[in-house]
Amino acid sequence: MEGMKDSRRRIMLKHGEFNPILLRLALKEDASELNLYQTGYTDGKVIGFHPEFINSLNKDQLDTFQMHECFHVAFLHIFSQRTKWMREEDMMLFFEAEDHVVNNILVEAGFQAIPNWICDDKYAGWALESVFEDLKKSGKTAQRTIDYHLQPIDENTLTGEEKAELQKVQKEWQKALS
Repeated sequence: MEGMKDSRRRIMLKHGEFNPILLRLALKEDASELNLYQTGYTDGKVIGFHPEFINSLNKDQLDTFQMHECFHVAFLHIFSQRTKWMREEDMMLFFEAEDHVVNNILVEAGFQAIPNWICDDKYAGWALESVFEDLKKSGKTAQRTIDYHLQPIDENTLTGEEKAELQKVQKEWQKALS
């Protein structure tokens, strides 16, 4: 946890423009089986991370990891309903496309690559939908992303209180990012 807190301080000092996003995301050590890849994730409220994964990264890679999760929030990937009706294979390609977009931006901003991350410089500057279409046309199987991408929430399965909470979080992020 200390490494993640130190990372947060470094990012806040070097890249203050991201503070409004970073400071809204609590840090959560999560070694549970819900953290399926045993790496990390965000749900728009927390940056969840597995301690073994975090301990395997150097300080610059920790910064990259936190910014990677912040960008998923900044681009509202976590609230996207686009994947809800996709076949599993297409959904995994879409998640891969999200990572190509996010990671190319991080590279351009000078962040250090994380081992085994998805970042083809071919996609630098491409829109998410274009990357996704290109990946589909390639016929390749989706690569595993370094972080676990949460499935889109089916609002029809939520209670009234859960739905209100989800809408509140979505509105807060839309307002914060506008």
